Amino acid sequence: MKQLVLMLSLLGLSLVAAAQDDDPGASAERARLKSERTAADAAFKAEEKRCYGTFAVTDCLNAARALRRSALADLRRQETSLNDGERKRKAAQRVRDAEARGVAERRREENQLTRAAASQKQRESDAAQKAATRASADAARPAKAAQRQEQNEKRHAEQEAARSRKVAEEAHNRERYEHRLAEAEDRRLKLEKKNTERTKPPSAPLPTPP
Repeated sequence: MKQLVLMLSLLGLSLVAAAQDDDPGASAERARLKSERTAADAAFKAEEKRCYGTFAVTDCLNAARALRRSALADLRRQETSLNDGERKRKAAQRVRDAEARGVAERRREENQLTRAAASQKQRESDAAQKAATRASADAARPAKAAQRQEQNEKRHAEQEAARSRKVAEEAHNRERYEHRLAEAEDRRLKLEKKNTERTKPPSAPLPTPP
């Protein structure tokens, strides 16, 4: 009986110490509780066997069973505490995960808003640039049209001047040509007259007066 009491007392002390230990490994803690429950059962069976060899069997068995119930109740309390602690840790972890997801979601939304604002700003800048380009082109169009008109008029005037010079030059050349023809004809006539006078027979002498 004393052996069972000592074993269960030591087991109880170890269980209380383990229950107070903030061990994050829930699986390891459950394995420990299971091992110690098995040890408590084994100690009870050993004490039960010893009781059958004593004179007061019933009293010995009742005492062993009471110690066993006390040890198992302590184990159940530790297991309940372990379960409560695990639920609390899981709940706290869910809260942290939800907060982390909320932070990540807010960051994604902020990034999306930032990108959307930057994209909108870029579109507005592009639209303003296009509008300025069109306005500049529209403003320059009359000046370009006037410049083209001036160039066309200048080219037309130059062409007219060139035609006038060509007509005047042709008229001058024709006049010179006709003048040369007239001079040639005049020389020909003078030459013919000279030749005619040279070949003309001498005139008869005048008659002698009576």
